[in-house]
Amino acid sequence: MASALIQFDSVLGRTELTALYPRLLSALLEDQPLVLECGQITQVDTAAIQLLYAFSQQAEIHGKRLQWLQVSEVFLQAVRLLGLRDFLAQIRTEDVI
Repeated sequence: MASALIQFDSVLGRTELTALYPRLLSALLEDQPLVLECGQITQVDTAAIQLLYAFSQQAEIHGKRLQWLQVSEVFLQAVRLLGLRDFLAQIRTEDVI
């Protein structure tokens, strides 16, 4: 089965959220596993983390499997700094680059 792949550029901030939100919503409505490729992220802000956290919760509510692929250390560090331990636990750290 194919998956809905969402790849992030190096910067994930408020400016990028306008285009990201419809992509996430569309992926959530598809009947496919969801894959977020985060290896390119070198800069991320709180608003982006909040959106992805909310998205992961909605994916769980809808019974969708969410896979994190090549998660950058910058992204993980931002999540840690925000104290989102349950969110951090969802991210597969073996894919950290």
